[in-house]
Amino acid sequence: LNLVYTPALSVDKLFASAEVDAKGKLGKVSVKARFHNPVGLKSAQAKLTLRDPQGKVVATKTADLNSLSGDVAIADFSLKAPAIWSTERPQLYTVELSVGSGGDQYSIIEKIGFRSFEFVEGGPFLLNGRRVLLRGPHRHEDHAGVGAAMTEEMMRREMKMMKDMGVNFIRLGHYQQSSIILDLCGSLG
Repeated sequence: LNLVYTPALSVDKLFASAEVDAKGKLGKVSVKARFHNPVGLKSAQAKLTLRDPQGKVVATKTADLNSLSGDVAIADFSLKAPAIWSTERPQLYTVELSVGSGGDQYSIIEKIGFRSFEFVEGGPFLLNGRRVLLRGPHRHEDHAGVGAAMTEEMMRREMKMMKDMGVNFIRLGHYQQSSIILDLCGSLG
């Protein structure tokens, strides 16, 4: 159970996607947001910050938003020679979106990785143009003695053990897994 305070305008969902060309030379970032706006505000200001895997700011954008309903496009931009995400080096960029109207501000963070992938018809799986043998288990969100009430530490320990075994792929159970698991998949590779 979590008690969360949000101002009159907050971000319900942040959609940040990263693409990279086949040679890894040009990255593209697209950011959209879905807002929680129970008082019906009509406009807001947004600031978007992109940090590289070392935390250095590589791009910022500001925008005046005149629509706050549906999935709102915040920014699209390009990045030359982005650090590439791989299972061996899971380099993640940080997208931070701050929105406000009046004196209230709300910020949300999302991690993204630049990578290209392809399932070759009748052939191998390619990650960033390299063949990768997918190795991994099927995972259900449960644990002996606690069932689905796994603690964050239990989830981290389980995912770290799998990575130490050489896992680079996980088939998740047929229901929504904890966001902690999804974040660990990105950060551990």
